[in-house]
Amino acid sequence: MPGAIIEAREFRTTVLNMRHGNYSRWSNFIYNEANVTQPVTFPASSSETIPPFTGPTKTAVFDPVYDGKNGMEYMRDRLGYRLVLREAKASQWVAQDGTLRFEGKIQNVGFGNVVNRKNVSIILKAKAGSETFTALTNLDARDWLTDLNSRADHTAAWRDLNFSVKMSALGSVPAGDYDIYLKINDPKERSANKRCIRFANKGNIWNALLGANLIGSTYIKDK
Repeated sequence: MPGAIIEAREFRTTVLNMRHGNYSRWSNFIYNEANVTQPVTFPASSSETIPPFTGPTKTAVFDPVYDGKNGMEYMRDRLGYRLVLREAKASQWVAQDGTLRFEGKIQNVGFGNVVNRKNVSIILKAKAGSETFTALTNLDARDWLTDLNSRADHTAAWRDLNFSVKMSALGSVPAGDYDIYLKINDPKERSANKRCIRFANKGNIWNALLGANLIGSTYIKDK
């Protein structure tokens, strides 16, 4: 630390092999701005060049969300992809023969990216009852790329989360109030809610029964 943070971001680290090091050093590392932003120079082996090559000096980006925690906590939470919903705006109401529109922003604050294709589906769940209606969107989770700067205020790393779904694709949806959920899962998964991606947002946006994340609400009007 903090060189490990810089390397993990540049290498898109997804997993760690515990055989190659003593990671208790990371647990002893206090994650604060002074420690994280210490300049790190990456040298190469002296056998590679004569005289020995000295690489560039780099500085990790401090994330205040982890201020005061330890380095292991930060590394644990950043392995692979980690998706945070930043903005969400859905149609306030939709006619039964209309189109549901959603505009939002999502940020991948993890080290890695989504590599395999995912099904990204919209689910309408009745607020008064348990009835649900599902349709596939054209969203591609592989577009939600990470960035070397994962701070929430780095809006350049926010990715578009926009879609439109015709109500006819959802089936015959009765009029009423509905919560809008986004479900992201492997298209080859046969079980309904296994391997679904849960957003890292605080709060109760995750619905384990649906395997989906709450992103808004709307009212469905009669034709």
